[in-house]
Amino acid sequence: MQKKKDFHGHNGFDRDELKALMEKYNFKNVFFETAYEGKKDMKDGVLDYSLFLVIGMKR
Repeated sequence: MQKKKDFHGHNGFDRDELKALMEKYNFKNVFFETAYEGKKDMKDGVLDYSLFLVIGMKR
C-alpha cells in the first residue's frame, strides 16, 4: 500500500480477507484477476495502482 499526501482515494482490499468473507457467505471457486495496472502522477511522486476482478459462484 502506498500513501501519498495528495491521494484521497481507496487504499485497496486485502484479497485474502475478501476471499474469506466471500467464502463465509457461501461463495465457492473464488478467484481474483488483475484487470489493469497503471501509474498516476501525483504532486509528491508517482502512484502505482491496479484494478482487479473477483469472481465467485454462489452455492
